[in-house]
Formats: sequence, structure tokens, C-alpha cells
Amino acid sequence: MYVIQQGLTLSHRYHCLFCHGYEERGADSAGLLALGHLEMSMMAIFVSRFANRLAKKVTIYTNNNVVAAESIHSVLADLKPTSKTAQNVTIETRAITKFVKKDTQNAAMEVHFDDGTFTTEGFLAHAPNFELNGNWDKKLGLEVLSSGQIKVNAPFNETSMQGVFAAGDCALVQAAVAPALGSAAAVAAGLCAQLGAED
Repeated sequence: MYVIQQGLTLSHRYHCLFCHGYEERGADSAGLLALGHLEMSMMAIFVSRFANRLAKKVTIYTNNNVVAAESIHSVLADLKPTSKTAQNVTIETRAITKFVKKDTQNAAMEVHFDDGTFTTEGFLAHAPNFELNGNWDKKLGLEVLSSGQIKVNAPFNETSMQGVFAAGDCALVQAAVAPALGSAAAVAAGLCAQLGAED
């Protein structure tokens, strides 16, 4: 699996640690790429906690994004020092130049920095921007966010067009990612409410 994000080619990375990544459970370390919507501190911490269930320690890479690093650091600093997240999650701010995959048998990845050094992570977690299949969003005139996801409104995931709902990875509720299963349940409730209101 390969994806291009901000000029970086990534392979063997996991975009959802609820569904994937368990193959690497017990890893010594994991890296989280705080790019795109994972630049938001709460999302970075949320995903790093999932990574920490699979790896002994987690490094959040901000790729020279000082604002994201400061925001994430602020959230980490407010945690109880004895919490698993506070003890096992750190931030790396240096600019990343490339990723090198050495072993095809596992997900380990070298992360190379602009100072010529590198570190190795047991696996990487990353949430790339989305590209919707087909062009039905354009045909319907739905509002799509810069992430590539359809903008939906809580609590039922209705799109910018009344009566059209979106669920799963294609939808983004305001500034937070809605889990696919939860968003599908919300869509079902919204559809039932609207259909029931039709006389």
C-alpha cells in the first residue's frame, strides 16, 4: 500500500488502528505521522493511544510543524504523569526527508530526518487525505472538505443537500472523524427520522 502525502511516499502504514495494525501488536515502537487532520492535537493523541495498545512506545512526528507540535505537547503536558499516554508518547519535530522499508516480512520502517539521522519504528500510523470513488458528490453538488471527505452535520451525518446522508470513511463531521460504524448508525437514525416525518 502506497500513498503520497506532502511529498512523502509511505508504505506499510496503517490508517485505522481500530481495524488494522493488530498484526504488529507487541512492537517495541510505533510512529504516528501528525499530518493532515492528525495535526489536530486531540486527534493525534486519540490515535496515539490506539497505537500504544499495540506498541510499547509511540512517537508523534510533526515533520517540522511547530504549531502542531506545541498543541500536541500542551495536551500531553495536561495528562496525569502516571498515565500510560504521558509515559509512552513523545513528540519528534524534525523534518522528515524519506521513509525506507528494509524488510518485506514486517511493517518496520526507517524514518529519515533532514539532519541525516534516522530511527526505526515497528510500524507507522497515518490518516491520509481521501479521494472519493466516482463523481456522485459533484453530481449532487455536495460540499467536500480539503481532506477529500464529504462534510456532514451532526448528529445524523446529513450532507449539504437535504435528504442525502454519508457514512463511514467518506464523511467528516465538522472537525472530528466519525468512526464508520457509529456514523452508519447515526445515518440510519437520521434517515428514519426524515422518512417518518414525511406525510
